[in-house]
Amino acid sequence: MLSVYPPETPFPVCEPEEWYSDQWDAMSYGAAYDLNSSFFEQYITLQHRVPRIGLVSVHNENCPYVQQVWYSKNCYYSMDVGFTEDAYYCSATYHSSVVFPK
Repeated sequence: MLSVYPPETPFPVCEPEEWYSDQWDAMSYGAAYDLNSSFFEQYITLQHRVPRIGLVSVHNENCPYVQQVWYSKNCYYSMDVGFTEDAYYCSATYHSSVVFPK
């Protein structure tokens, strides 16, 4: 799986398809708050238990290997892209389309 997190992260990482599906129940990771323990210790324990999404990619078509890309089509290896078509190796690109000469 491609992810922004390295393999040695202390928490589980899942693919976007799994993250946005009903395959897991976020409420199952809840825990009772212990007034006798440090808030920050409990918080870090919770952070290490709850899965995180490996890559953020929302409503895209044919956009492999992208991070933080929304409503785009035919993008490859790009980051922070939205409403864009045919972008390769781009960063911070919005409402764009690459036109290839014939």
